[in-house]
Amino acid sequence: MALILTLMVTIAAFSVLWALHLPTKNAGVVDTYWGAGFVVIGTIYALRAGQLSFLQFVFLGMIVIWALRLSVYLIKRFATHSNEDPRYGAMRARGGASFWWTSLPMVFILQALVMWIIATPLHTALILPANGTGSSLLLGTGIVLFCVGLAIETLADHQLARFKSANLESGEVLRSGMWGWSRHPNYFGEALIWWGLGLFALALTGALISLLGPLILTVVLVGITGRITDEHMQTARPTAFSKYKQETSSFVPLPPSFYQKITKKSRPVS
Repeated sequence: MALILTLMVTIAAFSVLWALHLPTKNAGVVDTYWGAGFVVIGTIYALRAGQLSFLQFVFLGMIVIWALRLSVYLIKRFATHSNEDPRYGAMRARGGASFWWTSLPMVFILQALVMWIIATPLHTALILPANGTGSSLLLGTGIVLFCVGLAIETLADHQLARFKSANLESGEVLRSGMWGWSRHPNYFGEALIWWGLGLFALALTGALISLLGPLILTVVLVGITGRITDEHMQTARPTAFSKYKQETSSFVPLPPSFYQKITKKSRPVS
């Protein structure tokens, strides 16, 4: 019953966001709930449980810390950018006059379902009884991955925001800091965070399905979100981005010299 409740609440929240976006025609408002939505799910489980164990409390605290930072960043970004995010702008252009209603299932409800599936570590850690091994190795690894991912994502977002404020119309791409080692270091950090949460939940419950959320998120970030972002950058800044794409790892941060060496070896000889 708790699973159905969180699914219904999540869909309802994204439906409200869809209604709010209609007057402004800015579907980017959907991103502002990415973070808070997981806290809502976790809070529902905590209230229904009545009492959390110490490790469950730590787990929920990790979710809140991650969500608070991400929500502040995304809300600030949405408030300071009047133009619609290029990802949604491209979808709006393809959808034409009917996008106002097709965006409900294609953007808002779809993201609600993705959020709920990615939340599998919450579904297991906060609902299932503590039947896991309680392995200190798994718990420790989960916490380390979470902390490292949070640091990478925070630093990458800060560097990108600073670059955009200074080089918005320059036609350049950010190639320093974390962005010199990966084209999507913020996505990589996000993936690490959720693999950390998944391992933590696995240690608590022994439920392998705890890792489904991190797996789905990684696939989405690498195969969909990252690809769409690359396509937009290739169109917006073709010269600078072509060189950047050739010389910089797409996802996992790697020293540029090492990345270029391994990719050069793997390219077929013409």
